[in-house]
Amino acid sequence: MAIEIKVPDIGADEVEITEILVKVGDKVEAEQSLITVEG
Repeated sequence: MAIEIKVPDIGADEVEITEILVKVGDKVEAEQSLITVEG
């Protein structure tokens, strides 16, 4: 099941993902951080 995840606009067209905080199969909660981006 795919779910759309919205990312806040940080004022750049492209950003680099520096860390992925969840693994495939992990259950996530509302407002849980999923990635860290360089900005």
